[in-house]
Amino acid sequence: MTAVTTPAALRRRAIPDNLVYEVLDGQKIYYRNYKQILNRKITLESVMGYGALQWVLINLLTKHFNLNLPAHLMVLSGEGGLHLSHSDNLSLDFTIFETTQLDFANLKNKYIDFPPKCVIEVDTKAQIEVANNVNYYTRKTKKLLEFGVPEVVWIFTETKTIWLAKPNTAWLIVNWDDEITVMNQSFSLQ
Repeated sequence: MTAVTTPAALRRRAIPDNLVYEVLDGQKIYYRNYKQILNRKITLESVMGYGALQWVLINLLTKHFNLNLPAHLMVLSGEGGLHLSHSDNLSLDFTIFETTQLDFANLKNKYIDFPPKCVIEVDTKAQIEVANNVNYYTRKTKKLLEFGVPEVVWIFTETKTIWLAKPNTAWLIVNWDDEITVMNQSFSLQ
């Protein structure tokens, strides 16, 4: 006999940990299209990688900041993990840290557990229901600011907008061809 996977069987089956993109407020956030992965319609690898535009933007930002930031700051990019608490483990596209924070002697092969100076996210790989989009981005941004990150930036490729968030100030939403200032560096994505 061959086992048939029905929708009811999928609901009962535990979702494997390798499909967890991050944990936010104790809630597991899965990779986008995780149900298609469970149904073997696509592979996990097909959703883990960056899309072309996202990849290019992250690399352009990395190049810009590496050329323009003072030597005491270091850019880290490529889905690093940040451990905020037992109920918050976030995945980050692009961060800037003080180099003193990243002393090899003190680093372990675990998520970083101290706040960067800046976080820049380009879209997300998380599975978010349309009704919860703004809620997810707002929750994640607030968590990062509360953790001590002085600047959080979201770049959205579909709407071509940028969110700029700092603690205790109004958040800004601008078009991505507007000039923005991040880490005292002014630039435009154009």
